[in-house]
Amino acid sequence: MGLLRGDVAVAGMRDSTVARGRGSTVAGGRGSTVARGRDWGVLHGDPAPGDPASIQQVAESLRRAATATDDAAADTGDVALEAGTGGWSGPSADGFLTVFGQLPAVVLHGSARARSAGSALSAWVDALVILQARAVALLDLAEAADQRRTDAEALRPDAQRARASALEGLRWVQRDPDATDDARSAAWRHYDRADLEVVRLDRAVAEAEGALARLRTRARALGDEHDDAVRGTAIRVSACVVDPTGRPSFGRAATGGGLLDGSAGIVLDADGDGTVEPDELAAALAFVLGDNGMSQPDLVAAMTLLGQLLMDAAADPSASAAVIEALRLQGLDGLLADALTVGNPVVGTGFVGPLTPLQAALRSTLVDPLLALVTGVNDPSSWRWLTHLLADLDADSWDPTRGLAPLDGIAVDAWAFYQDLFAADPDRYLWSGMATLAGGTFYAAFQDLHVLRLGLQSGEIPVEEAVEILTRHLGPFGSQLAGELADAGATVLASELAYVETTFLDMQKQIFDDLAWQHVAHRVGGMAALERLADDGTILPLQLEAWRAIDSGVPDRVEAGNASLLRHEQSTIIGDDYDAIRDHSPTTWALTMGMSVLASSPVPGGRPFREVVPFEVGGYIDTPDRVTIYPDRVGPLDLPFGGLSIDTPDRIGASVDLPLNNVSIFAHRWQWIEQDMLPAWIDHVHDGTAGPLVAVPIADQAAPQRLVPDVGPLRYDPAE
Repeated sequence: MGLLRGDVAVAGMRDSTVARGRGSTVAGGRGSTVARGRDWGVLHGDPAPGDPASIQQVAESLRRAATATDDAAADTGDVALEAGTGGWSGPSADGFLTVFGQLPAVVLHGSARARSAGSALSAWVDALVILQARAVALLDLAEAADQRRTDAEALRPDAQRARASALEGLRWVQRDPDATDDARSAAWRHYDRADLEVVRLDRAVAEAEGALARLRTRARALGDEHDDAVRGTAIRVSACVVDPTGRPSFGRAATGGGLLDGSAGIVLDADGDGTVEPDELAAALAFVLGDNGMSQPDLVAAMTLLGQLLMDAAADPSASAAVIEALRLQGLDGLLADALTVGNPVVGTGFVGPLTPLQAALRSTLVDPLLALVTGVNDPSSWRWLTHLLADLDADSWDPTRGLAPLDGIAVDAWAFYQDLFAADPDRYLWSGMATLAGGTFYAAFQDLHVLRLGLQSGEIPVEEAVEILTRHLGPFGSQLAGELADAGATVLASELAYVETTFLDMQKQIFDDLAWQHVAHRVGGMAALERLADDGTILPLQLEAWRAIDSGVPDRVEAGNASLLRHEQSTIIGDDYDAIRDHSPTTWALTMGMSVLASSPVPGGRPFREVVPFEVGGYIDTPDRVTIYPDRVGPLDLPFGGLSIDTPDRIGASVDLPLNNVSIFAHRWQWIEQDMLPAWIDHVHDGTAGPLVAVPIADQAAPQRLVPDVGPLRYDPAE
């Protein structure tokens, strides 16, 4: 590996487009059809080439060199000390001490730069592993689509010949004056079947080709993402050789020349008090991250300088908290989120968007200081702030009462962050992978609720049509639920659908704000951060035990720890919200009954709720003033269905065949999860199919699960 000023060769990236150029088919590089033991021809090449192991070796070598340099600095310091305290005196001794006494600091500065370069390469290793996992997931999907196309194309010639033969037979019968009506009908049916088979195969080929085209587009985007990250890492390593002289330390004297005199537009000591305060550091950072017209060398030097100042602040928890607050007040969340999408060691490299490779590289130098700041503060608010930055979520706009369409991007990004977490650590972050699959199911339900509500509010969908859509899949229960829903009327039904929609959106936000940041804290600060949070009472003892099990890496303990997080989610975080939906009104109660009939497992291979938690039907129940129809929950007395006779206020006789088990009840819901859904997910983890399942985009997961036809006034448009 060469570390030359202005010319950096990053080991392990020589097969990338940075060194090779786009379009090359060098074995193992971008565009190569054979790499990492797989044939990438179906995607027109490997979009994420590279050898993480060799890069990590270089990073470790740099760290060892830094440690050795630290030892050398100590030795030179001892020499200077001995010379200064020994018997040598006079002008020559003074001259020696003047020059040699500075050497330890110079040597230590070199070791710090080597250590920073090693950290940059390690961050690239983490990012590359994630990129390659995503590439493999795309390849798996592409190979499956290509196989579907191949199979259909193989059957098509025989099907076309069969159709031609059937057509000839039909024509022969039509020309035969003695042919009976039955014979003509049989010939028509034979031709129809043959024609439908050809149409089916044609559609199968078209569907597979369409899927391949979409996957290749995603692979190209992933390749561009890989290339930007390579450039970013190269310039980040290059920044390690930049040596801003006379830099101030955070909170101390802001003196020196070069960039510090304001000639490049950076003013660190705006109030002239001789120190760098949090608001001054935030303002300088805003300038550098903005459209400032600075040259590339100045940008690299400025980002290195500001990163070092942030690292200074990170050494003091109170200073860290003050800087984070200043960054937030400065309105830097969007720019910092951009920085964290480049070379991100937490969840992998993300899509950079409109940033140039140079901007991406410069902003990536902020990653380590930002992580250090939050780790220094180590409180839920700071971890949530970092998590929102990592997921590129606008926390101030995340208001569930606005409904799905205005929050569509936020909702999808939150689930996509779970995808990133699982890809970052698929052996331990099992909860995040399962949460992604649940996200596809809930995103479909959110869209259905949203379009039906809007259709009812606008009058484009009559209440009868909305009720028919809601109950068409409910079988024998549908007619009983339809009456209650129709009786509510369009206005009330729309209002109740809005209540359910916004409550579910709020549940999504609660889950994210409770558990996503804990994953980030574990990823960045390890168990030490979580242990300190538990000492403060921020994390409950059961959660801490769950994280200890997850951190162990022992499969059985990891699975148990993730199951504990899942139970906490379902009972503590959103259990009361499910209860609130069920008990809100007769209409929402009816909706939860419908949910119970329709609820399918978000985990492929899992069974629906109705099969795991067998339905019971009503009977006679004694109660003073409430009717208990659930084992662990009290429902309203004014039950929403017909066929009920009230003998006295203390006795109700139910004669309708309605399910009494309800997915909105925690005990019933957890029985479904624990007995079927969770085991099905663990099976996927064990057999290696979890990764490809989780990697499917949320919108693609949701589309086949929609129950409302996505046509006409029912079409979902997140821009509305």
